[in-house]
Amino acid sequence: DPGESGGAAAGLGGGGSAGMSGGGTAGSIAGQGGGGAAGAGGAYAGAGGGGAGAGAGGAGGAGTSGGGAGAGASAGAAGAGGAGAGGAGAGGAAAGGAAAGGAAAGGAAAGGAAAGGTCGNGIKEAGEQCDDAVAGSTSSSSPKCSNTCTSVSTQACVDCENAGDCFESVNNCLGVALPFNAAQQTQCYSVITCIQKSNCFDGTGTIGKCYCGSLSTSACSAAPFTGAGAPDGACAAEIKAGFPTFDTNAQVLGGLSATNFPSGAAMSRLSCQKGANQSACLDTCGFTAGGPAFP
Repeated sequence: DPGESGGAAAGLGGGGSAGMSGGGTAGSIAGQGGGGAAGAGGAYAGAGGGGAGAGAGGAGGAGTSGGGAGAGASAGAAGAGGAGAGGAGAGGAAAGGAAAGGAAAGGAAAGGAAAGGTCGNGIKEAGEQCDDAVAGSTSSSSPKCSNTCTSVSTQACVDCENAGDCFESVNNCLGVALPFNAAQQTQCYSVITCIQKSNCFDGTGTIGKCYCGSLSTSACSAAPFTGAGAPDGACAAEIKAGFPTFDTNAQVLGGLSATNFPSGAAMSRLSCQKGANQSACLDTCGFTAGGPAFP
């Protein structure tokens, strides 16, 4: 139904009208759950502000100087309302775009661009440390990059690994005997990242110390698995998470290089980096005591 003064009735769940400042001539009614239709220069905010549901967010009038020329149009299918139709570029004036579901609600919330990049598209974007996805893949994982687009190594370290005995472990976090699923990959990379950031394995540090902390190995093995007196190493929580079927410290200490588990796969790679080939990669891969942050 045509609205007066550039507004139109909102669909179910829609937001308020764009008001007279848009100067539009007519609007239309959006579908259930969708965004209301646009008057020129303004748009009704849809459910959630940007196009979820049967109809999508209303497109603001593509007018001049913020005023729409003619009636707004309904956007396409579900999800189309956000960045494209909801108002980033289509809404025109302040009354239309940002307030009603364009740049503020549609773009950031529905489109995701404002919140950061898309991990797994092969392009390093805002909020990402790396993205090594290749054509035909949606995973950013590589010997240098985790599946959540965080850096886990450097090219120099990987080159050192590949030049010696560690070439077999550079992709441990993808799975060794069997492929790891996404959750297992995340657990594996989390262990690597924690050990690197905490420096618990640098210099004379040991993987066991990263788990046991202030406890000796024998005391650690006999300690409670959780609660008071449990291992307090810098990465105890991350290591436990990567051994989901273990419930004793003795199991964890016995599985520090068990590559069929995410934590074991992670620590096996790190142990090789530090000790293989007469510690050829120790400095390059960041295990020098008091050395710079790595990677």
